[in-house]
Amino acid sequence: MPVFIVANTSDACPASPPGDAEKIAAALSRSPRKEVVYLHSIVSGGQPCEAMSPHGYGDIEAEAVERITEWIVTTTNEPVIERVTLAAGIARPP
Repeated sequence: MPVFIVANTSDACPASPPGDAEKIAAALSRSPRKEVVYLHSIVSGGQPCEAMSPHGYGDIEAEAVERITEWIVTTTNEPVIERVTLAAGIARPP
């Protein structure tokens, strides 16, 4: 499965340091395609792991969504298999 990792260089949340993006990509050794994109937020304030800080991509949310959408559209050339979840929680192709 292809992987797209977006990291905010201004993110100070210890749970998601931007420096780990390359490490995450390297750990996904079975992925046929890995791409890491770094964005930079200029917003300040809020707690480091909260939405109103760079962790939440607040001032660059539109750019992040655009980059993710562009990657999905250009990368997804394989057919998507939809799954139907049955009441018992078992998934099967339609």
